[in-house]
Amino acid sequence: MGGAAGTNKISDEESGVGERAAGSRSHHVIVSMASLCLAQEATFASLATGSITAVAVAVPASLTVLPALLARLGRWVDRPRVPLPGRLTMRSGEPRLWPAVLRPAPAKPVLTLVVSVVALLLRSSSSA
Repeated sequence: MGGAAGTNKISDEESGVGERAAGSRSHHVIVSMASLCLAQEATFASLATGSITAVAVAVPASLTVLPALLARLGRWVDRPRVPLPGRLTMRSGEPRLWPAVLRPAPAKPVLTLVVSVVALLLRSSSSA
């Protein structure tokens, strides 16, 4: 970032870089979604209209509302902590299953590839 060492000052030219990049990318997405209308199919036209509307609303909101909300929340942005399933089921001991399953892979990569491909083929044929 700009400014003297140890400060968090952002210069005027650096402050608008994210907004310009997001705006430019959103235009690309909108134009590419508009190309779906060229297919002259109702389904694609509907998808294009919905996607264009979503991007046209989400980008300005993320450039205005989100920074304002984060500034308002300040250091409390991480509160309250939401309990995640991984945090609730964390075990203090060493994992046993995955190291045992994955240990042979680096030693025998061809065998691992063959077993993986066969497992995927069996899985895909049973679901079809």
